Amino acid sequence: MPTSLNEQITDAISTGNAKVLADMSQSAMGLSIQNAVASQQHVQTIANTALQGFVTLQQTLIAQAAKRLLDTSAEEAVSFTKEVGADLQDKVAQLGTSLASVQQDVKAANTTPPETGIAQQLATLAATITAIQAQLATVQPAPKA
Repeated sequence: MPTSLNEQITDAISTGNAKVLADMSQSAMGLSIQNAVASQQHVQTIANTALQGFVTLQQTLIAQAAKRLLDTSAEEAVSFTKEVGADLQDKVAQLGTSLASVQQDVKAANTTPPETGIAQQLATLAATITAIQAQLATVQPAPKA
């Protein structure tokens, strides 16, 4: 058995291995891209189907609403208007009553309470105490015996 390897054989094997590894990564990358594209196409198909369903639903609802509007008779329209008008009138009246009540509460909160006899007496007492304290401050203590 030879103890040394031929360098040309070693280089050829290394080059072959490098090419195989490069081809494998390139194939894996290509497969990943194909999977991503297929997934994106699938999601787009789902989105298109859902959008078409929503468009169909919208068109159906618009058609039904238009039919109901056109099928409403003048008597039904007048009756509906009176019913809604009466309800609206009641709500406006209730709102007016509530507003008047709130205005009275605000007026009551902003008014100062009337003076009472107790408040006047307390003010007089405070003035008297202040005057007495002023007089006591001027009095000199008696000399100690």
